[in-house]
Amino acid sequence: MSSTIRHEEARYLVRQLFRGFHGGSLKVDLRSMLFQLTFNIMVGMVVGKRCFVEVATDVEMGLQLLKILKEMSMPSILTSSCDFFPILRLVGFQGVEKNMVSLKRKRDAFLQDLIDSECQRRQTESSTTTTEAEKKKTIIGALLSIQEAEPEHYSDDIIKGVILKMFTTGTDLTVHTMEWAMSALLNHPEDLTKARVEIDDNVEQGHLLSDSDLAKHPYLRCIINETLRVYSPVPLLVEPMKFKPERFQGMDVEREGFKFMPFGMGRRGCPGAGLATRAVALVLGTLIQCFEWERFGEEKVDMTEDGNGLSMAMAKPLEAMYRPRPTMVELLSQL
Repeated sequence: MSSTIRHEEARYLVRQLFRGFHGGSLKVDLRSMLFQLTFNIMVGMVVGKRCFVEVATDVEMGLQLLKILKEMSMPSILTSSCDFFPILRLVGFQGVEKNMVSLKRKRDAFLQDLIDSECQRRQTESSTTTTEAEKKKTIIGALLSIQEAEPEHYSDDIIKGVILKMFTTGTDLTVHTMEWAMSALLNHPEDLTKARVEIDDNVEQGHLLSDSDLAKHPYLRCIINETLRVYSPVPLLVEPMKFKPERFQGMDVEREGFKFMPFGMGRRGCPGAGLATRAVALVLGTLIQCFEWERFGEEKVDMTEDGNGLSMAMAKPLEAMYRPRPTMVELLSQL
């Protein structure tokens, strides 16, 4: 399920870039495009819908979810005077808690609507002649199936919590990783060339990079690992401030994870690590395969960090120049 959605969204992204190209080199705001792609992947996996596409029937649902997620993030990063002077809570100073209670009601109502909609869809499918192959598989659907078997362990509140966690942690962090990686490659064109050569050597001509190809691209994985290392809260290893993907060549990251922990480990390890890594690798590799990329101007990309959020984003959205590779024009025109 997730592999198909990732592949579809990666194809949609490069098709959108190709159709917007009209000769020469074109500047593009990559952050916004990567956000739309990642958001579509998450919404597609969870509820089986798409929000940011040419013909989108669920734009309103997507915008409502984005608004809720934005409102949720604000109380987490703001400092309340009540934290330092608890007595102010008696008079409702700033109304922070009141706003959070209101937000909780709004959030729960939205998530309950998603669950009710999925229940209704499942009932419709069960009452018709829909085959197993035709049934749309979603994470909400899988959780509801488990709920039927173990209702005492999977209440609606538990399901809403799982869904919310996927939306809040699965979108921004993936987008930021892609943006940091592309920025680093633009500042290190020799590494971008190495990645492109690896892709050209391992992907059959006339085909786009797919999930099944990723295992044959160790250098692409090294780029992702190095991005997660350099642009983590505390840079690690030898020459910590130098972007050097080669440091991970020959390392079994899965087995030697205790030396490199961007996703944590053990019971506290990130359950979405595999999903995020595959999404970043597929999108990053597809962009490298299909287009020539350059910095906008002579100066290097500004790698200043934005310290105002819960995740480490770039202070300035990434803008880059691109043009289709001559060898990929025919394939891109057929998408």
